[in-house]
Amino acid sequence: MRFTEAKKYLLARLQKELKPNLYYHGIHHTLDVYEAVNRIAMHEKVSKKDLTLLKTAALFHDIGFIEKYKMNEDYSAFICRDVLPNFGYSKKDIEIICNMILSTTIPQCPKTLLEEILCDADLDYLGRDDFYVTAFTLQREWNEYGIVLSLKNWHIQQLCFIQSHRYFTNTAIKQREEKKLMHLAQIKEIIDIIEHSESVHLNNGSESEILKLNKSIASLTKDLDDTNAAYNKFVPSEFLGFLDKKNIADLKLGDNIQKEMTILFSDIRSFTNLSETMLPSDNFKFINSYLRRMAPCIRRNNGFVDKYMGDSIMALFGKEPEDALKAAIESQIEVRIYNDYRALKSKAQIKVGIGLHTGELMLGIIGEERRMEGTVISDNVNIASRMEGLTKAYNAEIVISENVLQKIGSPENFNYRFLDKVKVKGKSQPISVYEVFSEMVNPITKLKIDSKADFELGIFYYQEKRFDEALKFFTKVYKMNESDKASIIYINRCENMLKYGVPPNWDAVIALNEK
Repeated sequence: MRFTEAKKYLLARLQKELKPNLYYHGIHHTLDVYEAVNRIAMHEKVSKKDLTLLKTAALFHDIGFIEKYKMNEDYSAFICRDVLPNFGYSKKDIEIICNMILSTTIPQCPKTLLEEILCDADLDYLGRDDFYVTAFTLQREWNEYGIVLSLKNWHIQQLCFIQSHRYFTNTAIKQREEKKLMHLAQIKEIIDIIEHSESVHLNNGSESEILKLNKSIASLTKDLDDTNAAYNKFVPSEFLGFLDKKNIADLKLGDNIQKEMTILFSDIRSFTNLSETMLPSDNFKFINSYLRRMAPCIRRNNGFVDKYMGDSIMALFGKEPEDALKAAIESQIEVRIYNDYRALKSKAQIKVGIGLHTGELMLGIIGEERRMEGTVISDNVNIASRMEGLTKAYNAEIVISENVLQKIGSPENFNYRFLDKVKVKGKSQPISVYEVFSEMVNPITKLKIDSKADFELGIFYYQEKRFDEALKFFTKVYKMNESDKASIIYINRCENMLKYGVPPNWDAVIALNEK
């Protein structure tokens, strides 16, 4: 299968042949489904070949719209059967792809896991924050194609559709179902308001004073809700909850609480170099596009974003350290999916480093009466930041401190290896640090897992000052995986020890004087 060639062919046809009044079913929807398929498939752990079939189905599932608006799925399948043999797809694979596409016909009736994934990706927006914006594009498109509904009937149509809809995969249920049900409840409220307004008009012949009062109350309530929602974007509700406050108006200068939490720092590698290739407006678009993919990984795992610092994220987890580690792993999976999406647009790939540390911190309000802000004060924040910094030094995706590992209930559920012992400036005790691998078994990750035993034997002999034996194991690891920067670092250290001797009071600890 020559997927890359098929992808280029498909995108060229969509850009050239899709009608401009397809406000919902345009190329942006295809790319959205493609991205959602990648995300769901990663969590559902499908094989590499099945992922290729899924991505092909996602790209081709709406190509039928170039010819007709209704029964477009049949035409999409027809095009697949016609063109995919030219790209090396077998008849069996093409039928699997066509069955996936046909399963998205409403009502959706998937029969296999791959069909379930495509169906869930096709209607991913039902459980997302952009639901209303996306739904509006569909309403606008319907109007263009002669399907004109009143405001009430449009919402009834939405209500019936969402009530009859179901997500099929565990991933979609976990990530989208709750918000979809929230949208369902909101639509019911909108219909109730419309019907109440209609009944008042019928009974009184004109808008009554009661209706005016109800509208005023509803408007004031909405304004208050909107205000609280707006404030929560700047002061997270979780932050208020830890300080035992119901809303931002209850906060006072000096409010604080001491609590053990896990701190997550993430940072895009070489962001400065990347940003120099973009206009300022493109920089903002890129950062927001990236952050809107990362933040949900944090929220889904019981964390909240404390602050954004350009491309960097600082997040806090007040329940289990395992939540933070799961968020870090999900974030790295999301980065891979985002890179796949960026590749479709010929954009540069990005790498992200994530560091975690668990410890006591002070959460509170600082400033003065006319300018206050929530903040976190603790040396442990600095340590978490240093963990993130180590991802650059060792070319690791995720680095955690020993504190995190010790407080995880089932560390055997994760793939990790000992990395080093470090001493942070201002701290007397060294910290053991570990590299954690994401759940996606890509070739580099698999090599690190396969060479873990040899790497850790090298660590043992290194700490015992048996540098000849340590060198043999680190060299073996390097030969298995030449991109393993940690093995290169230890090879250099062993060679230096053998050449220049062991310094006095050497304890195998590396001092971190800067990030």
